[in-house]
Amino acid sequence: MKLLPDAVGVKQSLAAHSWLGLLASAFMNLICLSGSLVVFYPEFERWEQPEVHEQSALQPAQIEASWHQWVASGETVTHHMFIALPSDDMPRASISSEERGWLLSPDGSRGPEVTHEWPTCASTWSTCRKPSG
Repeated sequence: MKLLPDAVGVKQSLAAHSWLGLLASAFMNLICLSGSLVVFYPEFERWEQPEVHEQSALQPAQIEASWHQWVASGETVTHHMFIALPSDDMPRASISSEERGWLLSPDGSRGPEVTHEWPTCASTWSTCRKPSG
């Protein structure tokens, strides 16, 4: 009874193991590279849009004015509306719905449209809704 594999089987196993290791390491490197780039997302966004006004704070009256401007513009008021206040990492304010968003000027008026895609569902929701339209 022979328990040892033949030489051809060993060579094929080692070759397959080498290729699987190379593919797995290429996949892991891709994940690490994309993760490293995601860390710098706010800096990339600011670099891509130098014309957008930056501010350190927003007054409640400015936020209220931007909300009233949104409603008066005829834009859809969805179930979830978001107002992002400026922070140290991202000194830009924005107002957005589930469908679209705009950056806010220092006086609270609507500025340029947000250029990145908004998700249609959050990762914590158990089901994902289809976008309307």
